[in-house]
Amino acid sequence: MAFALPAKARLGEGLSLVVTSEIDELFAGREPPPSVDDRVHETRKSIKRLRALLRLYRGSLGHALFELEDARLREIGRSLGQARDAVALRESLERLVHCASPVDRPRLADHLAALTSALDYGSRASPDEVSAALHSAHDGLGAVRERARGWSVDRSGWSALAPGFRRTYASGRRALGRALHRPSEKRLHDFRIQVKRHQYQLTLLEPLWPEPVKVFRQEAQRLGELLGQDHDLSLLEKRFETLRERPELAPLERAFRAATENGHADLRREALDLGARLYAESPRRLAERYREYFDAWV
Repeated sequence: MAFALPAKARLGEGLSLVVTSEIDELFAGREPPPSVDDRVHETRKSIKRLRALLRLYRGSLGHALFELEDARLREIGRSLGQARDAVALRESLERLVHCASPVDRPRLADHLAALTSALDYGSRASPDEVSAALHSAHDGLGAVRERARGWSVDRSGWSALAPGFRRTYASGRRALGRALHRPSEKRLHDFRIQVKRHQYQLTLLEPLWPEPVKVFRQEAQRLGELLGQDHDLSLLEKRFETLRERPELAPLERAFRAATENGHADLRREALDLGARLYAESPRRLAERYREYFDAWV
Protein backbone atom coordinates (compact mmCIF):
# COMPACT_ATOMS: atom_id res chain seq x y z
CA MET A 1 0.00 0.00 0.00
CA ALA A 2 1.41 3.39 -1.01
CA PHE A 3 1.40 6.43 1.27
CA ALA A 4 -2.14 7.42 0.26
CA LEU A 5 -5.65 7.22 1.61
CA PRO A 6 -7.28 3.81 1.22
CA ALA A 7 -10.61 3.32 -0.51
CA LYS A 8 -13.31 5.82 0.36
CA ALA A 9 -15.31 3.15 2.19
CA ARG A 10 -12.31 2.38 4.44
CA LEU A 11 -11.51 5.96 5.39
CA GLY A 12 -12.25 5.39 9.07
CA GLU A 13 -9.55 2.74 9.36
CA GLY A 14 -7.26 4.58 6.95
CA LEU A 15 -5.20 6.16 9.73
CA SER A 16 -4.01 2.88 11.19
CA LEU A 17 -3.69 1.28 7.74
CA VAL A 18 -1.40 4.00 6.41
CA VAL A 19 0.71 4.07 9.59
CA THR A 20 1.23 0.31 9.42
CA SER A 21 2.00 0.37 5.70
CA GLU A 22 4.46 3.27 5.97
CA ILE A 23 6.46 1.68 8.79
CA ASP A 24 6.40 -1.78 7.22
CA GLU A 25 7.77 -0.29 4.00
CA LEU A 26 10.54 1.47 5.91
CA PHE A 27 11.52 -1.78 7.63
CA ALA A 28 11.39 -3.90 4.46
CA GLY A 29 14.72 -5.31 3.31
CA ARG A 30 16.14 -3.90 0.08
CA GLU A 31 18.71 -5.02 -2.43
CA PRO A 32 21.29 -3.64 -2.50
CA PRO A 33 21.08 -2.54 1.15
CA PRO A 34 20.91 1.27 1.44
CA SER A 35 23.76 3.24 3.00
CA VAL A 36 23.51 4.43 6.58
CA ASP A 37 23.00 8.00 5.34
CA ASP A 38 20.14 6.83 3.12
CA ARG A 39 18.57 4.90 5.99
CA VAL A 40 18.69 8.01 8.18
CA HIS A 41 17.14 10.07 5.40
CA GLU A 42 14.34 7.58 4.73
CA THR A 43 13.59 7.19 8.43
CA ARG A 44 13.33 10.93 8.97
CA LYS A 45 11.12 11.24 5.88
CA SER A 46 8.80 8.52 7.18
CA ILE A 47 8.51 10.33 10.50
CA LYS A 48 7.56 13.56 8.73
CA ARG A 49 4.96 11.71 6.67
CA LEU A 50 3.46 10.12 9.77
CA ARG A 51 3.24 13.46 11.56
CA ALA A 52 1.49 14.97 8.51
CA LEU A 53 -0.91 12.00 8.53
CA LEU A 54 -1.75 12.57 12.20
CA ARG A 55 -2.45 16.22 11.42
CA LEU A 56 -4.76 15.29 8.58
CA TYR A 57 -6.85 13.17 10.95
CA ARG A 58 -6.50 15.38 14.00
CA GLY A 59 -10.08 16.68 13.75
CA SER A 60 -11.39 13.16 14.31
CA LEU A 61 -8.65 11.89 16.60
CA GLY A 62 -8.70 12.54 20.33
CA HIS A 63 -6.66 15.60 21.27
CA ALA A 64 -4.68 13.78 23.97
CA LEU A 65 -3.81 10.91 21.62
CA PHE A 66 -2.73 13.29 18.87
CA GLU A 67 -0.50 15.33 21.19
CA LEU A 68 1.10 12.24 22.71
CA GLU A 69 1.85 10.43 19.46
CA ASP A 70 3.01 13.58 17.66
CA ALA A 71 5.42 14.32 20.51
CA ARG A 72 6.78 10.77 20.37
CA LEU A 73 7.38 11.01 16.64
CA ARG A 74 9.03 14.42 17.05
CA GLU A 75 11.49 13.04 19.60
CA ILE A 76 12.34 10.06 17.40
CA GLY A 77 13.10 12.45 14.54
CA ARG A 78 15.27 14.66 16.71
CA SER A 79 17.38 11.69 17.75
CA LEU A 80 18.61 11.44 14.15
CA GLY A 81 19.21 15.17 13.66
CA GLN A 82 22.99 15.15 14.07
CA ALA A 83 23.47 12.42 11.49
CA ARG A 84 21.24 14.23 9.01
CA ASP A 85 22.93 17.62 9.51
CA ALA A 86 26.36 16.18 8.72
CA VAL A 87 25.10 14.94 5.35
CA ALA A 88 23.31 18.24 4.69
CA LEU A 89 26.54 20.20 5.25
CA ARG A 90 28.39 18.24 2.59
CA GLU A 91 25.57 18.48 0.07
CA SER A 92 25.13 22.19 0.72
CA LEU A 93 28.84 22.81 0.22
CA GLU A 94 28.74 21.13 -3.18
CA ARG A 95 25.78 23.30 -4.23
CA LEU A 96 27.50 26.40 -2.89
CA VAL A 97 30.26 26.12 -5.48
CA HIS A 98 27.66 26.58 -8.22
CA CYS A 99 26.33 29.71 -6.48
CA ALA A 100 29.73 31.39 -6.58
CA SER A 101 30.64 34.01 -9.16
CA PRO A 102 32.68 32.88 -12.19
CA VAL A 103 35.73 34.45 -10.54
CA ASP A 104 35.31 32.67 -7.19
CA ARG A 105 34.01 29.32 -8.41
CA PRO A 106 37.40 27.82 -9.41
CA ARG A 107 38.93 28.75 -6.05
CA LEU A 108 36.12 27.14 -4.06
CA ALA A 109 36.09 24.08 -6.34
CA ASP A 110 39.84 23.60 -5.98
CA HIS A 111 39.54 23.68 -2.19
CA LEU A 112 36.32 21.63 -1.95
CA ALA A 113 38.08 18.61 -0.43
CA ALA A 114 39.79 20.75 2.23
CA LEU A 115 36.54 22.53 3.03
CA THR A 116 34.67 19.25 3.33
CA SER A 117 37.32 17.82 5.63
CA ALA A 118 37.29 20.90 7.85
CA LEU A 119 33.50 21.00 8.05
CA ASP A 120 33.30 17.29 8.84
CA TYR A 121 35.87 17.46 11.61
CA GLY A 122 34.17 16.88 14.94
CA SER A 123 30.67 17.32 13.47
CA ARG A 124 29.84 13.76 12.51
CA ALA A 125 28.59 11.06 14.81
CA SER A 126 30.56 7.84 14.64
CA PRO A 127 29.14 4.94 12.58
CA ASP A 128 28.37 3.07 15.80
CA GLU A 129 26.52 6.09 17.19
CA VAL A 130 24.46 6.47 14.01
CA SER A 131 23.65 2.75 13.95
CA ALA A 132 22.57 2.87 17.59
CA ALA A 133 20.40 5.94 16.96
CA LEU A 134 18.78 4.24 13.94
CA HIS A 135 18.12 1.08 15.92
CA SER A 136 16.50 3.08 18.71
CA ALA A 137 14.44 5.11 16.23
CA HIS A 138 13.18 1.97 14.51
CA ASP A 139 12.25 0.46 17.88
CA GLY A 140 10.23 3.59 18.58
CA LEU A 141 8.51 3.42 15.20
CA GLY A 142 7.74 -0.25 15.73
CA ALA A 143 5.97 0.70 18.94
CA VAL A 144 3.99 3.38 17.06
CA ARG A 145 2.93 0.75 14.52
CA GLU A 146 1.65 -1.56 17.26
CA ARG A 147 -0.27 1.21 19.02
CA ALA A 148 -1.77 2.40 15.72
CA ARG A 149 -3.69 -0.87 15.38
CA GLY A 150 -5.93 0.33 18.21
CA TRP A 151 -6.48 3.89 16.99
CA SER A 152 -9.95 4.92 15.90
CA VAL A 153 -11.57 8.07 14.54
CA ASP A 154 -14.91 9.51 15.60
CA ARG A 155 -15.99 10.99 12.27
CA SER A 156 -16.60 9.66 8.78
CA GLY A 157 -16.32 11.02 5.27
CA TRP A 158 -14.65 14.32 4.44
CA SER A 159 -15.49 15.66 7.90
CA ALA A 160 -12.83 13.32 9.31
CA LEU A 161 -10.14 15.07 7.25
CA ALA A 162 -11.32 18.60 6.50
CA PRO A 163 -10.38 20.29 9.82
CA GLY A 164 -6.84 18.92 9.80
CA PHE A 165 -6.29 19.66 6.10
CA ARG A 166 -7.57 23.21 6.42
CA ARG A 167 -5.58 23.85 9.59
CA THR A 168 -2.29 22.64 8.07
CA TYR A 169 -2.77 24.78 4.96
CA ALA A 170 -3.76 27.82 7.03
CA SER A 171 -0.63 27.42 9.17
CA GLY A 172 1.48 27.42 6.01
CA ARG A 173 -0.27 30.50 4.70
CA ARG A 174 0.40 32.39 7.94
CA ALA A 175 4.04 31.23 7.91
CA LEU A 176 4.38 32.48 4.33
CA GLY A 177 3.00 35.89 5.34
CA ARG A 178 5.59 36.18 8.12
CA ALA A 179 8.40 35.11 5.78
CA LEU A 180 7.34 37.62 3.13
CA HIS A 181 7.29 40.38 5.73
CA ARG A 182 10.77 39.51 7.02
CA PRO A 183 12.50 36.49 5.46
CA SER A 184 14.66 35.49 8.44
CA GLU A 185 16.24 32.07 8.74
CA LYS A 186 13.78 31.03 11.46
CA ARG A 187 10.69 32.25 9.61
CA LEU A 188 11.73 30.49 6.43
CA HIS A 189 12.46 27.29 8.34
CA ASP A 190 9.05 27.47 10.03
CA PHE A 191 7.46 27.96 6.61
CA ARG A 192 9.30 24.93 5.27
CA ILE A 193 7.95 22.72 8.06
CA GLN A 194 4.39 23.69 7.11
CA VAL A 195 5.05 23.24 3.39
CA LYS A 196 6.33 19.70 3.92
CA ARG A 197 3.25 18.83 5.98
CA HIS A 198 1.00 20.19 3.24
CA GLN A 199 2.98 18.26 0.62
CA TYR A 200 2.56 14.96 2.44
CA GLN A 201 -1.13 15.58 2.99
CA LEU A 202 -1.52 16.22 -0.74
CA THR A 203 0.25 12.88 -1.31
CA LEU A 204 -2.35 11.22 0.89
CA LEU A 205 -5.18 12.95 -0.98
CA GLU A 206 -3.84 12.27 -4.47
CA PRO A 207 -6.27 9.34 -5.09
CA LEU A 208 -9.16 11.83 -4.97
CA TRP A 209 -8.17 13.16 -8.41
CA PRO A 210 -4.64 12.02 -9.27
CA GLU A 211 -3.56 14.29 -12.10
CA PRO A 212 -4.44 17.77 -10.79
CA VAL A 213 -3.59 16.97 -7.15
CA LYS A 214 -0.22 15.58 -8.27
CA VAL A 215 0.63 18.93 -9.87
CA PHE A 216 0.08 20.80 -6.61
CA ARG A 217 1.93 18.11 -4.66
CA GLN A 218 4.93 18.42 -6.97
CA GLU A 219 4.93 22.20 -6.60
CA ALA A 220 4.84 21.85 -2.81
CA GLN A 221 7.71 19.38 -3.02
CA ARG A 222 9.74 21.81 -5.10
CA LEU A 223 9.01 24.61 -2.64
CA GLY A 224 10.10 22.41 0.25
CA GLU A 225 13.34 21.58 -1.55
CA LEU A 226 14.14 25.25 -2.13
CA LEU A 227 13.47 26.12 1.50
CA GLY A 228 15.45 23.09 2.62
CA GLN A 229 18.46 24.15 0.58
CA ASP A 230 18.24 27.63 2.09
CA HIS A 231 18.13 26.13 5.60
CA ASP A 232 21.09 23.86 4.87
CA LEU A 233 23.01 26.86 3.57
CA SER A 234 22.39 28.59 6.90
CA LEU A 235 23.72 25.52 8.72
CA LEU A 236 26.79 25.64 6.51
CA GLU A 237 27.37 29.30 7.35
CA LYS A 238 27.16 28.59 11.07
CA ARG A 239 29.59 25.70 10.79
CA PHE A 240 32.03 27.82 8.75
CA GLU A 241 31.84 30.54 11.38
CA THR A 242 33.10 28.13 14.04
CA LEU A 243 36.09 27.28 11.82
CA ARG A 244 36.96 30.67 10.40
CA GLU A 245 40.28 30.80 12.30
CA ARG A 246 41.60 27.66 10.62
CA PRO A 247 44.49 28.77 8.36
CA GLU A 248 43.39 26.71 5.35
CA LEU A 249 39.98 28.41 5.33
CA ALA A 250 40.99 32.03 5.88
CA PRO A 251 41.84 32.71 2.19
CA LEU A 252 38.43 31.38 1.18
CA GLU A 253 36.30 33.49 3.51
CA ARG A 254 35.47 36.27 1.07
CA ALA A 255 34.54 33.88 -1.73
CA PHE A 256 32.52 31.75 0.71
CA ARG A 257 30.59 34.76 2.04
CA ALA A 258 29.81 36.06 -1.44
CA ALA A 259 28.61 32.63 -2.61
CA THR A 260 26.32 32.16 0.40
CA GLU A 261 24.78 35.60 -0.14
CA ASN A 262 24.11 34.75 -3.79
CA GLY A 263 22.69 31.38 -2.82
CA HIS A 264 20.30 32.78 -0.22
CA ALA A 265 19.12 35.53 -2.57
CA ASP A 266 18.36 33.12 -5.43
CA LEU A 267 16.73 30.44 -3.27
CA ARG A 268 14.56 32.85 -1.29
CA ARG A 269 13.40 34.76 -4.33
CA GLU A 270 12.29 31.59 -6.10
CA ALA A 271 10.78 30.04 -2.96
CA LEU A 272 8.72 33.04 -1.95
CA ASP A 273 7.44 33.53 -5.48
CA LEU A 274 6.39 29.89 -5.68
CA GLY A 275 4.94 30.02 -2.17
CA ALA A 276 2.75 33.00 -3.05
CA ARG A 277 1.21 31.00 -5.90
CA LEU A 278 0.84 27.74 -3.97
CA TYR A 279 -0.86 29.50 -1.05
CA ALA A 280 -2.95 31.96 -3.07
CA GLU A 281 -6.26 30.25 -2.22
CA SER A 282 -8.02 30.81 1.09
CA PRO A 283 -8.04 27.81 3.48
CA ARG A 284 -11.82 27.71 3.39
CA ARG A 285 -11.99 27.65 -0.40
CA LEU A 286 -9.24 25.05 -0.66
CA ALA A 287 -11.00 22.73 1.79
CA GLU A 288 -14.26 23.20 -0.09
CA ARG A 289 -12.60 22.34 -3.40
CA TYR A 290 -11.13 19.16 -1.97
CA ARG A 291 -14.50 18.28 -0.46
CA GLU A 292 -15.88 18.38 -4.00
CA TYR A 293 -13.04 16.10 -5.13
CA PHE A 294 -13.83 13.77 -2.22
CA ASP A 295 -17.53 13.65 -2.99
CA ALA A 296 -16.77 12.68 -6.60
CA TRP A 297 -14.18 10.08 -5.55
CA VAL A 298 -15.25 6.48 -6.27
